[in-house]
Order: sequence, then C-alpha cells, then structure tokens
Amino acid sequence: MTERSCENPDRLTMRRTNPSGRRAGRRRAHAWAGSLARKAWCVVDTETTGLNDRSVVIQIAVVDGATGRLLFNQDVRPPRETDVIGAREIHGLNRERLHNAAPWPEIYRRLLSLVGDRTVVGYHAAFDRRLIEQTCSRHGMDAMPWDWTCALVAATDWFGRRRSLRSACAMLGLSEGPLPFHSAAGDAAATWRLVQYFARSSESEPISVDLARSLTAAERLLLTTRRTTL
Repeated sequence: MTERSCENPDRLTMRRTNPSGRRAGRRRAHAWAGSLARKAWCVVDTETTGLNDRSVVIQIAVVDGATGRLLFNQDVRPPRETDVIGAREIHGLNRERLHNAAPWPEIYRRLLSLVGDRTVVGYHAAFDRRLIEQTCSRHGMDAMPWDWTCALVAATDWFGRRRSLRSACAMLGLSEGPLPFHSAAGDAAATWRLVQYFARSSESEPISVDLARSLTAAERLLLTTRRTTL
C-alpha cells in the first residue's frame, strides 16, 4: 500500500477544512480515481466478526473495477471457537447461516486466482487488509501482498472530513443499489459507484444529479445477487 493510500483519514480532515484545501482535495480524489482507469483493479469488501485483533472475515465480495460487475460474493464459515455474535446486529450474519459456508482456506484460494495482480480498492482499505491477514493467520496461511489503495482517503479528500460509506454515497446522490449496505457485496458495489463518481467529476466540473443516478441504474444492469461459484 502506498503512503497516501494508508494515510489516516482523520489526519487528512484536519488539513482540509478551508475552501482552497477542499478544492485541492477534490482534485486529488478525481486524479486518484482517474488513475485506476489505467490499470486492472477491483473492489474488495469484507464483513467480519468484529474489529479487534482476533476478529475474522465471515463474508467477502469482489466487484470488477472496469465493469462494476459482482465477481465474487461468499459467506465464510468461521473457526469453531469464533464468537460471531458481536457484529451480528450490523450485518445480520449468524452461526446458523454460516454453518454450511466454505471455510476460509477454500475461499481464499479462489480469491487469489480471481484477484491476481489487480490493484485492490477498499473503503478503509487498512481494515480490510488487516482482517484478511488475521483470518489467514488463524488458518496458518500467509496473506498475499495485494496492492491496496483506499477509497476512504479519496472520500476524505473530497469532503474535507471523514464520512462513512453510506454517508458519502448519500451526500453525492448515489442511492443504495440492489444490494444493501453492511453486506460485503453491497458495500463493494457502493465503493465502486463512489470511484466512478470521483473519476467523472472534479472540483471545476461537478457531476450532475442525473449522472449520479445513472451510476446506480447502470449497476442494476451489471450486478447479480446470485452467489458466484468460481
């Protein structure tokens, strides 16, 4: 992950509260999103058992950067001793649902083949990266050093303050798509919409509301809610 990609968004907020700083921040967000178009990339999002150093991934999704298509969307069966209750109110995942899901080693092998050498975008990429590394460690596996970059940093550039993914999308008129927030697929799709917004807009040429809505309409054509078997 580059230095800018993993910079603490809270620090960025302190530097971007004046108008000139916000304009410069929007230009940076636009340039960051535009740079992704010159490479192969994807969005990865996770749902987890919690936030601490023993938490693990229990759902993961991948959205293709070029098309916005949902490539991968899988629940993950956690280790037997794992407490899944802590975050259940957020994402609705419980042990009963996860009982028949594939274990992490099987899921991760498929992810490695799918992601390949793409740049990986996350909303709060440092968190998703850490949880993937923790989950690999719990299973005695080494995590691949994917090239991560952070959409939350770009959003903090754009707004001049840190915002949740749902709040950032709402502020830009990017309504919730066919997949809900606080699901790995829904958050990955929302992150993709946000990147598209930043790429098509700039401080000098704000995106229109109609175009913002069209991003969600396009997503409805591209995304599928079926579970992908690779």
